Amino acid sequence: MNRTPLRLATSGGDDQGFSVEAGRSRNGGEIRVLIANYEIPPEDIGPLPFPDNLFSIPGIATFTLLDRRTVTYTNNDGYDLTVDGLRGRGRAYRVERYRLDAGHQLTLVDSTLQRGHVHLSATLPAPAVELVVIRRARSGGAPAA
Repeated sequence: MNRTPLRLATSGGDDQGFSVEAGRSRNGGEIRVLIANYEIPPEDIGPLPFPDNLFSIPGIATFTLLDRRTVTYTNNDGYDLTVDGLRGRGRAYRVERYRLDAGHQLTLVDSTLQRGHVHLSATLPAPAVELVVIRRARSGGAPAA
């Protein structure tokens, strides 16, 4: 995301596992969208293993921990992304998706050429992160530098 430091407004994230962040490069030639899907592991849901939620470090301090909140994950297996307001009507954009999960180490999983606006739908089972990179394409579909 350092390559796209100008933050863009996003919507669609929630407090039950999905988050989204987007940025644009200073020259406007690239947009990056970072989508994360996280679920609390089942062993970390439910009551805390400390009596009365008190956690103590002997001789140092005692902390009262907040109760764990109850989270129910629904409709949490994918995303539907639309990027509007791209510069240049009808211009072509190279769209690349990189994934980080148990089977991918920020691996390129898809590359398409889209015109006008960008629209993607994909499954993204938790826990996973996906980086969507959008670049202006030159004529013939080659990515712009």
